[in-house]
Amino acid sequence: MTAPKSPAPPAATSEQLTDSVSSGVSADHPGVNELFALLAYGEVAAFYRLTDEARMAPNLRGRINMASMAAAEMNHYEVLRDSLERRGVDVVPAMTKYASALENYHRG
Repeated sequence: MTAPKSPAPPAATSEQLTDSVSSGVSADHPGVNELFALLAYGEVAAFYRLTDEARMAPNLRGRINMASMAAAEMNHYEVLRDSLERRGVDVVPAMTKYASALENYHRG
């Protein structure tokens, strides 16, 4: 028998992400956009890894749990995407430059 899961904490809003950088780095610092783009790509990659793993789960409960985790990753991506769009960043090209580095990391 497994212990009941505690609910996942709510995802940060894009406003909270933007506000959180103001403590030590200016909100318009170009590194913030780069970091958000890198994190956004990581969330999309995690979504696809989890959906692949969900197919291999031994039972329906496992597939549902993995699918829920994948959905949470996509929610995280959407928060980052919204923040980047508000900052005037073209999200997909900004993320694409990190694709090979992250894919190579996960292969290694």
